[in-house]
Amino acid sequence: IGVGTAGLPESIISHMAMYGPEVAPNLFCMGICGFMKTFYKFTIAQLGGSYNEEKYYQPPEKFEQSLNEKCFHRSDVQKLSKRCDILFSSEWPEDVQENSTLPERKLPKGCMPLAALAANCMPQYFFVPGPVYYEREPYKNSAAINVNTGTVTHFVALAPFKNSKMRSFHTLLLFTPRELSTCSQLLLSVLLLHLSIGQFP
Repeated sequence: IGVGTAGLPESIISHMAMYGPEVAPNLFCMGICGFMKTFYKFTIAQLGGSYNEEKYYQPPEKFEQSLNEKCFHRSDVQKLSKRCDILFSSEWPEDVQENSTLPERKLPKGCMPLAALAANCMPQYFFVPGPVYYEREPYKNSAAINVNTGTVTHFVALAPFKNSKMRSFHTLLLFTPRELSTCSQLLLSVLLLHLSIGQFP
């Protein structure tokens, strides 16, 4: 799990201060930013927190990282700027509808750092929480013009859990890790994604 735009609940902060990142059996909190490789060798990056332009550009020595922090810093984005299979974030990337042939919709404005992070990570799947469900056609990151493999990104925003308008809040996908082209495909079920990226009930 990661940190949503509201930050971590006090109960989780207290638990992590005493016992570390494992908040429940086999459930780890990755904090504002995190990168992990699973047993099946697919890589997951997550950037939690909200975007605050003033805090984002603060000199590193003036930005104090803590479990109570609700905003991400440019140093967090720099840590995650490497290839991954799946990218989670609690903020939307800027201009996510650009070059899409789908009818334009009213969606969150998004922010530039997330768009830049996605271009550098080149994830196969990019998930965000949304006020609505939104999935655009797969696209190729501009930073990947001269890279031949693993560069097409599927962007999916999932609606809140049990929302009143019955919009989709989960998805099921067939997934092959970038590093294991010879591996049999894995069935990856991404359920209750709002919890996975830090929106605690």
